[in-house]
Amino acid sequence: MRLFIGLSIILILFLIFGIYTTNCTLVLINEMRAELAEIKEQINDENWSTVQQNIAKLEKRWNTIQDQWDFYILHQEIESVEMLIARLVSYVSSKDKVTGLAELSALDMQLSHIYRKEIFNMQNVF
Repeated sequence: MRLFIGLSIILILFLIFGIYTTNCTLVLINEMRAELAEIKEQINDENWSTVQQNIAKLEKRWNTIQDQWDFYILHQEIESVEMLIARLVSYVSSKDKVTGLAELSALDMQLSHIYRKEIFNMQNVF
């Protein structure tokens, strides 16, 4: 009976931790995607100094998020986001509007992909 109670407590704690981690991940992704939408507007307006500041903030934020995500997000997906951010920084530095917007869209799509993989639904369970 003690074994059953102990295992039940461990299982409940594991589920609570999993739900908490997933929720935090989804909130961070939504916040980052909102930041990307703001950056997209600024690129369209060709406000390059503000774009560079916001991308620097995004890059700094990503570096802290990445350390947390290393434990439970596939490394390939993390590398993909890193690569997209690096290219975005480069294109914005050279004030390349078209390619910068393309990289921004690719980054948004990659974050959307991670969101769809991490969200709890029956498709991800089975």
